[in-house]
Amino acid sequence: MRKQKKIIKTLWNIIYSDYYSGIYKVNLMGKLSRLLYLNNKIVGNLKTKIKSNLIN
Repeated sequence: MRKQKKIIKTLWNIIYSDYYSGIYKVNLMGKLSRLLYLNNKIVGNLKTKIKSNLIN
């Protein structure tokens, strides 16, 4: 589970590197998280954490 979280966290960092997430990027992340058997709540929390770190 730790490796899957690290993969998703790294990908969210890449996606938000330009401060924009389009519908295709978010759709891809949804598919990848389902393939890695991660809960939507976990993925959402990681996404929120990455976004809040960009603001600060």
